[in-house]
Amino acid sequence: MKQDNIGIAVVGAGRIGTLRARLAAKHPAVRFLAISDRDPARARALAAEAGADVHSG
Repeated sequence: MKQDNIGIAVVGAGRIGTLRARLAAKHPAVRFLAISDRDPARARALAAEAGADVHSG
């Protein structure tokens, strides 16, 4: 089964999470990107940069 569109959730907006979110945002197959972090402000900042949604809970 071929999958052309993918969704990615990045848990953690630290150094590695930021790198992964930036790479995912540039990938043509990624149609949904979500960011989550213990610090809501940090998650919102990275989501704004990457064009992602913020999820917490």
